[in-house]
Amino acid sequence: MRRPVGGLLRTRNFALLWVGQSTSAVGSAISTVALPLVAVSTLHAGPAMVALLTAATWLPWLLIGLPVGVWVDRWPRRRTLLVADIASAAVLVAVPLAAWAGALSATMLVVAALLAGAAGVFANVAFNAFLPSLVGAEDLMEGNARLQTSASVALVVGPGLGGLLAEATGAVSGVLVDAVTFLVSAACLLGLRSGPDPQPLTGDHPPASAGHQPRASVGGGPPASVGDRPRASVGGGPCASVGGQSRPSAGDRPRASVGGGPPASVGGQPRASAGGQLRASAGGEPRASAGDRPGMLRQVAEGIGFILRGRLLQAMLVVAAVTNFAMLGITALRVVFLVRAEGTAPGTAGLVIGVGSLGAILGAALASPASRRFGSARTYLAANVAAAPFVLLLPLGGHGWRLTLFAAGSFLALAGATMSNVMTMTFRGSFVPAHLLGRVTAASRIFVFGTIPFGAATAGLLASTLGIRPAMWILAVVYVVAPLPLLATEARTLRDFPARDTADTADAAVTCRARRA
Repeated sequence: MRRPVGGLLRTRNFALLWVGQSTSAVGSAISTVALPLVAVSTLHAGPAMVALLTAATWLPWLLIGLPVGVWVDRWPRRRTLLVADIASAAVLVAVPLAAWAGALSATMLVVAALLAGAAGVFANVAFNAFLPSLVGAEDLMEGNARLQTSASVALVVGPGLGGLLAEATGAVSGVLVDAVTFLVSAACLLGLRSGPDPQPLTGDHPPASAGHQPRASVGGGPPASVGDRPRASVGGGPCASVGGQSRPSAGDRPRASVGGGPPASVGGQPRASAGGQLRASAGGEPRASAGDRPGMLRQVAEGIGFILRGRLLQAMLVVAAVTNFAMLGITALRVVFLVRAEGTAPGTAGLVIGVGSLGAILGAALASPASRRFGSARTYLAANVAAAPFVLLLPLGGHGWRLTLFAAGSFLALAGATMSNVMTMTFRGSFVPAHLLGRVTAASRIFVFGTIPFGAATAGLLASTLGIRPAMWILAVVYVVAPLPLLATEARTLRDFPARDTADTADAAVTCRARRA
């Protein structure tokens, strides 16, 4: 029986998770303004210091992203989320305490950003691997859309709240509020009813039931995420994230036996992996014994290998990385473009940027009905290829009435980016085998998020060499061209993306062709 619209929020577990994640997303958005303001107003730091704070936040993805994917696949995921939330709160609350004691230094602020970023890597990867066990397949699209909507709203209201808090009570108060939101998220996780966090298996192969029958979804239900693309934030804006969003990369065209072996049927009995025996965890779920667990490098290679197995998956990953590169470069220039190059008042520039960010909310709201009406693959393709050209309105923007061009371009481009995020994360969650989900997510995010600092650096180099508007034009053209390779992949002919059951059957190609109707 189909649940009515809004029904997913009436379920206790998802409602608690949604409240916790949404609250934390607002706090993180506040800190995007609060932390730089602490550096500028309290420590009297210059632009280099502010840039270093941003780099420190994203650096953990490059340093520990791949091993975190392995660890998340080994550990209970809800517990990982809890520890990450508590660690983030502890790190952030130290900043205002040190400031009030007169002991805050630039080094301490950078270290706090680095540690908070590291905790965010664990939380981001674990969330993507945890959500499949919380929602059913029929609720996947609704769950993704609701999470993306709340993340998009946070990106709109959070920076403004951070500025207001800084004016009213000081910049460090915004960081304190962010710390409190992490505690709210942890409390919501503690309130979840037992049962949604099955112990992940970490042997050489995924377990199988005695009958070796594939199940329809991964991990008991398809997962979601706030998004891979941190665009301005481009979904996850990253990508976000989405949220970090981190909330964003995705699955791939199904191939026979892409997961390394058939998964267990729901309630089925596990078999021993090729290398050894399985033991029961405290929760009664089977786990590979420590002696049978493959090495770290081998497990990392399994996650990367899954991504490299098909053209569609690779194309989606490259598109997300290149569009992030271009959009984050544009984001780095948009304030100086509007205020310095076009003479727009700072308050007006902020209003224009805020109106453009509202497009992310519209994209999240339209994602689910568009997918049902036109199909997930078609919606993804349109969100990327058809929406990207609107970015060309940004460098056309300027003083006076041309500000509407800038706002309209931002609005429509972010609406498409957010819809793309929802489709991407839904595909990855329903396609990637549960025992690989943490590693595949981490590997994807490293590649996608790794382009962010390069995009900002390239934007600065182009602007200083050619001028701000020419730099905007170059980056906008890159953004428009980036999704075009998707037209040469299976996404052009599919109506819906394949799910996990397709990936596990020998007649995967036949099933895929059936989905093109």
